[in-house]
Amino acid sequence: WRSFGINYLWILDMDPKTELGIQGSASLAATMTSFCLLSLLLYTAAVKTGFSFLQLPLYVWPLTLFLVTFLACIAPPGAFYYKSRKWFFQTLTIIFQRVIAFIGPEVRFRENYVADVLTSMVAWIVDFENTVLYYVSGSGFHPGESSLHPKHVLTAHILTGIPYYYRVQECIRRYYDTQDKWQLVNCGKYLTSLSAICLASLGNYVKVDGHWSVGKAVWFTMLIVSTLYCYCWDIACDWGYITRKGIRKQIGFINARWFYVFACITNFIGRIAWAFTITPYSIIPGLGAQTTKTIAGTIEILRRCQWTLLRVEYEYMANPNKYRSIKQVPILLTFENETEQIHPMRATIVAGGNLVIVAIVVIVATIHFSHLPHET
Repeated sequence: WRSFGINYLWILDMDPKTELGIQGSASLAATMTSFCLLSLLLYTAAVKTGFSFLQLPLYVWPLTLFLVTFLACIAPPGAFYYKSRKWFFQTLTIIFQRVIAFIGPEVRFRENYVADVLTSMVAWIVDFENTVLYYVSGSGFHPGESSLHPKHVLTAHILTGIPYYYRVQECIRRYYDTQDKWQLVNCGKYLTSLSAICLASLGNYVKVDGHWSVGKAVWFTMLIVSTLYCYCWDIACDWGYITRKGIRKQIGFINARWFYVFACITNFIGRIAWAFTITPYSIIPGLGAQTTKTIAGTIEILRRCQWTLLRVEYEYMANPNKYRSIKQVPILLTFENETEQIHPMRATIVAGGNLVIVAIVVIVATIHFSHLPHET
């Protein structure tokens, strides 16, 4: 955005002084990834070989990662990017106070954007809840016991639907404030997703196999409809790439028109993976729930990163949803060393490369420790 002059700070209502920035984002990602890998390696080593660093019990390592993340979120002013965290949590507060559409102020693009990102985090939300239940129930202190708490079966579906419920409320509020009927069409997109989630919960449909019933067929049909609905909305409304008049002519990422075509193709693949994330368990025969969740969650992260690039770019170029009263946007001030253009594809490749590196390290460590003899 910055290298192409897209004023994302103004679009997202961010103070330049509180922006995390490229260096801050990279530093935060590297720090948390290091903690995650260290925790995973120490836990895997303890389970497979009996090795115990500092003689600490193995359940300490996942719990430590959980506590470090929690402390980072509540760190006092002046520590761990406080101003950026304040912007984020203020936005979350505005989103979640809108339990009913008419509660709270008008919906800004900032809340719309963050709430949309939350719909890609349902796998993380369910994992967070499962982690809490894992330790509260005591299972986390006894390796080998099932990590799936009985109450998780119901709450996983409920938690999956929460981000979509709040997006429905935002769409209703936008329609009330602007009388824009397209907001109702957008609302329908989230309602189809909620319908798929509710049907999966009521019928306990967790996999696609040879056993079909009327309810299961309705659920799977709704899942397909929801996926196609969301995909069409992405490319036609969120990105504005395909319109009634054809392909959008004015683009923000100059000399990168092919990237828009690439994004349309890969977004379809990503939307299929997204369909797996709104079903809390494995729906593919032969793949376990955790394997499916990991693969689908990784693809969805990449899809959302790509979606974000084009969503903010289109909002900057066309003001499609009239979140601002004027189409013109102030010029983004940049330093001399920031004028070199970075291709938007590069951001996707870097994000994907980092995830692949993490996945390789985890797989190699798991295979290595699984072949080491257990201590007797």
